Amino acid sequence: MAKLREQFIAQLPEKMHAIAQQAGCIDLTSPTHSELLALHRLLHNLTGSAGTFGLHSLSDMARQTERLLDHLRNTEDKVEQQAIASALSVALQRMDKLARSAPDRHAPSLTAPKVMRPPKGKRSPLLYVVEDDSQQGQKLIGVLEEAGYCPRLLDGLSAFSAAMRADELPAAIIIDMVFPDGDLAGAEYIRQEREAYSGSFPPVVFLSVRQDLDARLAAYRSGAAHYLNKPVSSERLLRLLDEITQRVPPEPYRVLMVDDEPLILEAQASMLRAAGMQVSTLQDPRKTLEQMQTLDPEVLVLDFHMPEISGPELAALLREDERYHQLPIVFLSAELDPDWQSQALSLGGDDFLQKPVVPDYLINRVSSRAHRARELRAKQSEIQQLLYQREREHLALNQHAIVSIADSAGNITYVNDLFCDISGYCPEELLGKNHRLLKSGQHPDSLYKEMWATIVSGQTWFGEVCNRRKDGSLYWVESTITPFLDESGKPYQYVSIRTDISHAKAVEQELARLSQVASQTTNGVVITDMAGRVEWVNDGFTRISGYTLDDMLGRKPGELLQGPETDPCTLARIRAALERGEGFKADLVNYTNENKPYWIRIQCNPLRDNKGSLQGFMAIESDVTQEKEDAYQLAATLESTKDGILAVDASGKMLFMNLQFRQMWSMTEPMADSTSDEQLLAHAMTQLLDPEGFMQKVKVLYQSTEELDDLIELLDGRVFERHSKPLRRDGKSVGRLWSFHDITQRLRAEQAAEAAKERLRRGQLYANIGTWEWDIVTGELFWSERIAPLFGYPAGDLETSYVNFLAAVHPDDRQAVIDAVAACIENDAPYDIEHRVVWPDGTVRWLLERGAVQRDAEGNPLSMIGVVQDIDERKRAVQDLLIFRRVFDATEQGIGVTDAEGF
Repeated sequence: MAKLREQFIAQLPEKMHAIAQQAGCIDLTSPTHSELLALHRLLHNLTGSAGTFGLHSLSDMARQTERLLDHLRNTEDKVEQQAIASALSVALQRMDKLARSAPDRHAPSLTAPKVMRPPKGKRSPLLYVVEDDSQQGQKLIGVLEEAGYCPRLLDGLSAFSAAMRADELPAAIIIDMVFPDGDLAGAEYIRQEREAYSGSFPPVVFLSVRQDLDARLAAYRSGAAHYLNKPVSSERLLRLLDEITQRVPPEPYRVLMVDDEPLILEAQASMLRAAGMQVSTLQDPRKTLEQMQTLDPEVLVLDFHMPEISGPELAALLREDERYHQLPIVFLSAELDPDWQSQALSLGGDDFLQKPVVPDYLINRVSSRAHRARELRAKQSEIQQLLYQREREHLALNQHAIVSIADSAGNITYVNDLFCDISGYCPEELLGKNHRLLKSGQHPDSLYKEMWATIVSGQTWFGEVCNRRKDGSLYWVESTITPFLDESGKPYQYVSIRTDISHAKAVEQELARLSQVASQTTNGVVITDMAGRVEWVNDGFTRISGYTLDDMLGRKPGELLQGPETDPCTLARIRAALERGEGFKADLVNYTNENKPYWIRIQCNPLRDNKGSLQGFMAIESDVTQEKEDAYQLAATLESTKDGILAVDASGKMLFMNLQFRQMWSMTEPMADSTSDEQLLAHAMTQLLDPEGFMQKVKVLYQSTEELDDLIELLDGRVFERHSKPLRRDGKSVGRLWSFHDITQRLRAEQAAEAAKERLRRGQLYANIGTWEWDIVTGELFWSERIAPLFGYPAGDLETSYVNFLAAVHPDDRQAVIDAVAACIENDAPYDIEHRVVWPDGTVRWLLERGAVQRDAEGNPLSMIGVVQDIDERKRAVQDLLIFRRVFDATEQGIGVTDAEGF
């Protein structure tokens, strides 16, 4: 500043000469407007610059002269003009005399404040968090610690007071407003602590749910730096803490100053730079727009009177550009005319400061404008980022989810492409319609009433809904319906986001059926993950092995089931198949939980998803212990067996045949002794129904080491069960052993059994008996073909549902049926009830129902299974008999009943 003052004093004679020269060119009794304006600008500049550099007498004289010149410009009275012209001449002479009085170049002038720099504090500033809600306090502590602060949680005002007196002062205090002591207790406590503390009190940030004026006013009267409403944005809180703790030195404010006087421009810029601001200067106001794009200032400081373009004109031009609508514009001028100042503010100025300006005042006004501009920019950036995120989320949502929007009446106003794809409707068919268009009829009306009541009350509804496509087919969606509320808290639209779960629903239903079948089968079922670790076993597995699901879960079966007699070669084959992701078949010795060996036959298949990716394995295990024992016994008693046994060597030459074999193939003993291999084979083939197929299998088996089980049909109607296995010696195949078992009678018995089973089914059909199964968990109801006729419908026409069942029950019997079902489910009471049903044509029939509940391991009801039988004729016969008895009992005549023979 001292150097600039010396330069100004050195240039002062030149400035005074310019003023005198301009004044000498003016006829003060009849001046022109342009002449007076040029002189006014010179005097105006001198007023501001002389005051800035400490020449206050000269600045005051220049200002008086400027005012005289303004009076001269604004009057048309000739007499007054003469008087003002005389006074103006005297003022110009006095001003020139002051300028020539050799001012002291070392006299004090306005000095800029010292540079304010944030102290170098600790990397982790200490923060006090005063919060009596421990859950909220711990959450805030986590946010602050992650941001690099050292927060300390104080659970009340007493703990806070003790910490303030015992520990080091924190860099900042974060405190709630509401405590058990009162709704404004936080502010009152801060006020008392501040009054009691003699030193510099730490900055305070209030976090509160209160948004009213009283709470905010109490906070600021207590000296709070900020007041934030809960829930508070973590980003905003951390940004404020970084600022007030000066943990992160703030980025300097960017300021552009425009003034055509270079010395005064530099002097004012130096004041702001000394305060840590980044200041750019510009003497040519015409280049302002160009510099704005390069420098991107946060505050623009303009002189008022400048050549070619004035400050107000420049502000008006800038305000036309949308980029600078919110740019703070501060005028810094010696202009005192209130009309001109008002004009500057109306054309886009935000503030008007008068030269000469006190440095601290200039710094405070500019920094406050810059601070608010920066906060506004940060908020706009957050909004833009939020809008961008919402736009991307909306795009992603439209790509993934089925989206629709409805107005307050439930009428559709928007659907995305996925909605149209899955429903089969085009947008024109949906817009303006109600979602009832998609109603499937699969849900009770109560579901839709509960859904509507939820969203109308302003709450979000979640659930699974079955809808109907345009073509009539059904699809399932997982739906979330969110109401959007207006300022009165009432919904003005509903946004529905859905996910197609049709496939999952189908799989779920199929799995439920399969699970029920698997649970009831006598075979063991094991499901594992890709690594072979058990995920599920059925009751059949537990019955065979003794191990429960809890025993096996997460373990590989071999860890518990294998033992000394388990064949390692078979295990190696199984492991190789699993590693390839393939299935296998094997017979294996396993051990029960009591260490008892048993033979198991395993049929294992891989489980894959719809893309073919391996998900795990499912094995069905049959206990073949008895079969194996029988096979051993059979081998020991070959000669006494009733099966035909034939042994051949590797070349097909006969080694042995038992008597049963000869009898089965109608061979006499001499024929068996004398017949060659070829003759024997030819003799057998004449008796076969498919000799060519038989021969092909024989040729394949002679080249194989595998076993074979198949059936052979003979021309006379007999059927042999053939088994072939290799004969081994020292691990090498030396021939084959054939066994033939006549199963003709067994097959006939099985056919007879099937016929009997069919007769039984028909008998049930003729006896009007039907079976049913009700899934209590899902509400689904399955029943046999005879159920519908029992309820008065053609077979297959009655939709299977518990609701339809109850609707068909006679109103007088319905509650009794419901109570009987409830008693069976809740108390295991036998479900045995006679009730009436009303057919669609109004006919009333009597039915008898019996059933029982199936439960899971914890005793929870899963399903009910039962039968229903038409007992209408029996019930009506009983009723007729009762009527007959009443007639007998009521008559006064003696009545006797005899049989056909008179007895």
